[in-house]
Amino acid sequence: MKCGETRYLAVWRRAGGNSIQELSVQDLRGEERQAKRIYPVQGADRYEWNAAKGSLCVEFSRENMAALYRLWFILLVCECDTPWEYGSPSF
Repeated sequence: MKCGETRYLAVWRRAGGNSIQELSVQDLRGEERQAKRIYPVQGADRYEWNAAKGSLCVEFSRENMAALYRLWFILLVCECDTPWEYGSPSF
């Protein structure tokens, strides 16, 4: 799902499926992004955004799992040292 410059990706592993899932997001290829699992909040799954490939790689610890991830621009810092997400401040 696309919401402005932020992307939301739902990823799942079914019974018998690979423990590692790689989702291609080619329109973000080459872009440095923050990746964060937003649901469920707790979990031992590993995930990583690969800017060069334009993909999110997720490793699930067991079968029949799903998670929701958010990809957004890396935090910027303004002159007043206040961090914000890209596109958030309104001047």
